[in-house]
Order: sequence, then structure tokens, then C-alpha cells
Amino acid sequence: MNKDNSPDFLRDSLKFGIKLGLERMIKLSSLLGNPQERLKFIHIAGTNGKGSTVTYISTILAQSELRVGVFTSPFLERFSERMRVIDRRLGLSRMQVNEQEGEISKEDLDRLSLTLQNAVECMISEGFEHPTEFELVTVMAFLWFAEKEVNVVVLETGLGGRFDSTNIIEKPICCGITTIGLDHTDVLGNTLDDIAYEKAGIIKQDVSCFVSSPKINHDSVMKVFLDKGKEVCAPIFEVDSTKQYCIIDDDYSMRFKVVDDDREFSTFLLGEHQIVNAALAIKMCDMIRHIFPSINDESIVEGIRLTRWKGRFEIISRDPLVILDGGHNPQCMTSLVETLDGIFESQRKQKRIRMLIGVMKDKDFQSMLEVIKHSNINVADFTCVRVDNPRSMAPLDIGNMINLVYNNEVKFRQFEDAKEGCYEAIMNSKLDGIPLIIAGSLYLIGQVREAVRESV
Repeated sequence: MNKDNSPDFLRDSLKFGIKLGLERMIKLSSLLGNPQERLKFIHIAGTNGKGSTVTYISTILAQSELRVGVFTSPFLERFSERMRVIDRRLGLSRMQVNEQEGEISKEDLDRLSLTLQNAVECMISEGFEHPTEFELVTVMAFLWFAEKEVNVVVLETGLGGRFDSTNIIEKPICCGITTIGLDHTDVLGNTLDDIAYEKAGIIKQDVSCFVSSPKINHDSVMKVFLDKGKEVCAPIFEVDSTKQYCIIDDDYSMRFKVVDDDREFSTFLLGEHQIVNAALAIKMCDMIRHIFPSINDESIVEGIRLTRWKGRFEIISRDPLVILDGGHNPQCMTSLVETLDGIFESQRKQKRIRMLIGVMKDKDFQSMLEVIKHSNINVADFTCVRVDNPRSMAPLDIGNMINLVYNNEVKFRQFEDAKEGCYEAIMNSKLDGIPLIIAGSLYLIGQVREAVRESV
């Protein structure tokens, strides 16, 4: 067992990398009795907002007195975050107090890892390739959720959709596709239409699919989804999340209404992009009321209010203001600065921040910086850190890119140790009161989150 509580067998399987395709999953699942066939699913794909949407939906369902399995990736601090069971309202209440409530236990991780290891040995003896780490984790989740006899699983894809390992499920209750953006272009394609095509692979025959209204290339992207729906006779519903109003209150919650809905909602997940995710979750939960009659207006409104999702514009401290955000592409950075702008505007505060940043080498970091530079937010200084990941960009390279974009006009510091950089940035913000934003990678957030919480 590793420091993030991942079993050695699964950790060792990371060396097999990312291999899209369903052949290994089909074989592995069949050797284990196809546990996915004993489960009901709500399937979520997309580029940005998958995790938030999954969390909105699962919270609503638990608030509706359902026993809910939740599968997300990646994890931030503990491997066991990737799968949990929220046991109705009581489980939801316990989660408000204990973040680890409902996560898979060490004992179950070890036991199911051994089960998987035996199945993999059988696969290899029959001439199959070794499954990837994500394939093994997905099957483990299916096994565990089946054992726990959950009412429904809210299932997040890993990469893409068409050939994603979660896509061996045959007929979900419904599926949803969040905002499409340019990410993982080396695998999914270089255009939004290409990426939409891969995400549309989760659409199944006669299964309703809800799609967040595309902001970019609307007509061509929607055509991809509508064509897929027509091909498999699946109803496609475009969710227009245009807000009727949006107010950020003093307690850092956001009140909003969405188009064609008289209900007022409140959420602690801030930003207009979270209205997009909430609207998708709301429409999907409204649609499945006939399957789960315990879902009603009250449980949907309260579920939205109770939803928490760490590492996504997560306010760790209010004095000084310290925010963690795992946004790692230009679209996410746009959402981040727009949300900050809204908060500072509503509270009539100076739009000035301090930023600690760590990113992966394969991300479009220059465009992320351009988004920040051309926003209404001014950066007092940057702290550049190395993320504990082989793909991490070196702090010096981060600093050089900052100099390039900002024409050497903004100071930056470099730290090989991300936690050391956090301690100094927090100390500086305590002294001068400038809000600290920690962003650029979910891996970074997972690496420093505990240290940040202990320091503020």
C-alpha cells in the first residue's frame, strides 16, 4: 500500500500507460462475472465539469434517500476517493463532517486487488494484453458497487468516451455530456468536433442524453451529438444554462435560476461554469423521477445546496482569502478569473491576487497565462513550483513563460518543493492580505491541500 493508499498491484499497472479500447475490459469483466450488469448507471462524459456534475447528481440522489455509488477520477489526496458509497441522507450528513465517509476501505482495496490480480493472470495466459491501471480501477469499482448493492452508480468517464473503459456498460438510465474543450488532443483529436465525436460514444440506443449547450462551435458540435442520437435512436436534449440571475452572497454561496425553471437554487460551487454543471444535473435528475420517485423539487434544490467538490474553486481560508482550483487548461482558467472577478465585484474588493502555480508540460500553459493577463484580475506575483509528477513543467520553465507573456513585468519565485512554496506564499498573503490562488493542476492541489489547510 502506497502513501496515497493505492494497492501496489494497481500502482504497478501504471506502467502500462493509456490504451484506449474495450477488448481488455470486456474480457476482464467477463472473467469476474460482469458485475456491471447488476448495476444501474448514470454516465457522464465531457471535457470540463465532469466531476462537479457527477457530484451534483450524486448529492441530489443521496438527498433523495438513495444509496449511491460514485466513481470519479483522478483522486486528489487518497486513491480511495475514486469510489465511494453515499448511503442516503445519513451518509451525506456524515460526509459534511468527514471527507473520507463512504470511501472504499483499505481492506476492500486489498481484497479486490487480489481478485483482479488472479483474473489478470488468467487473461495473460490466454494471450490478452495486461489491462491498464484505469481499466483495473473501473472493474474494481463495478465489483465493489455490486457488493454494496447500491441503487444507482454515477459514473464518470476517464478519457474520451467511445473507447473509455467505463463504456462497457450496455444501457445506462441516462447520460450527460458536459462542456467540450480542447484537451488530450494527442489522443482525442485536434478539433472540437473530433473531441465531441469521442465523447458522443457514450450515447446508447434509446437512452436519453443531456448535453451542455456548447459555447464555441455550437452548431457543428451539436450536430455531432444530434447525428449520434439519430444513429442510435437516442433522444438528445440540449441544456441551455443561461442564467436568469446570479448573486454571490457574503457567505461565498451563489444564488441562481436557470432558463425555463422557476426554482431558485443556491450552491457553494462558485462560478457561472458551475451553473452550467448544475443545470445539467438538475435536468437529468428531473428526467429520472419516474425511475426513482423519491426525487422531488425539495431534494433537488437541497442537493444542489449541499454539494461540495474539493479542489474546484475551493475556498480554504477567508482571511486571507486562499482558493484551490485544479483548472489545467485555458477554458478552466477563464472560468477561474471570471469567478474571481464576480466575487471581487460583488464585495467591492481590489482585483489583485497572488498566484502559486504548477502545471504539466503537455498543457497549453502560455494560453492559460494569456487568459489571466487579459482579464480584469491583476497578479501581484507568481510562485512557480514543481508538481510531484513526471510530466511536471520545471519551475524555471514556468517562470520563463511568465516573463514571455508578461514582458518581465511581474515578479516570480521558484520552488522545487511545492509545499515550501505554499508556506511562503501563504505567509506573504497573511502579511499583506492579498488573496492567494493555487492553480494549474489537480495533481498540485492534491499534493499541497493538506499543507495549505494546516497553514491558514
